[in-house]
Amino acid sequence: MARVQLADAGWEFIGLYKERSTVERLINKLKAWRGMATRYVKTPDSYLAGLHLRASMIWIDDLLKPTG
Repeated sequence: MARVQLADAGWEFIGLYKERSTVERLINKLKAWRGMATRYVKTPDSYLAGLHLRASMIWIDDLLKPTG
């Protein structure tokens, strides 16, 4: 979408776009973690545990980033 079209769409659309971008970046970070893509994750429980672990690691990294 062109910048003019984004401006015409209103702030609500831009807010949804930013949220979607945030979710997509999180999913890409999870996919990039090799622990989730290896043969060691054989059961749904171990997959979910790994997903929670990686999401927690990403969250803690974001908390520790300096703002400014």
